[in-house]
Amino acid sequence: MGHGDPVIRCRPAESRDDYVEAFRLLYRRYYEAGLSRSNPTRMRIAPHQLSVECETIVVEQGDRIFGTISLVGDGPNKLPLDRHFPKAIDSLRQKGLTLIEVGCLASEEDATLQPSAAYAALTRATIQYANLGRYDRMIAAVHPRHCKLYEKAMGFQRLSETVPCDLVEGNLAVCVVGIP
Repeated sequence: MGHGDPVIRCRPAESRDDYVEAFRLLYRRYYEAGLSRSNPTRMRIAPHQLSVECETIVVEQGDRIFGTISLVGDGPNKLPLDRHFPKAIDSLRQKGLTLIEVGCLASEEDATLQPSAAYAALTRATIQYANLGRYDRMIAAVHPRHCKLYEKAMGFQRLSETVPCDLVEGNLAVCVVGIP
């Protein structure tokens, strides 16, 4: 980012336009990665993103949204990942830990080429949100090839075996857990 660029800011999605931009970005990035099917709305909206337990966060610079993540607090409806990793997640609950699921992550930036400003901002916002909500652990489903990155860069631990995950068109996923 050059001198004089507008500040990068993370905030909860607030308006219909925020959600539309976030869900279109999510669709585009997931579709490009083979994690979502084509659809006429060109939006990717997971059912849990419409629940009261979910907070959708956006990253913006100026008036442009260029990153998003959704955070789901554990509650009576459980977590979306309970469908795929029930034993692993229940093992955390049995220890009395409060959980927040991190998912639906997307950015306009290609994080494989250099450190991404959007991912860094979303990581900070997620940790802050988890701490404010007094969550003990963050969980996420990641592709097995990304597991080492989560372990080394962010201190997450692998919590499960690899399973096909319908949330990403049957691609493989493992459940990871981290401390906010």
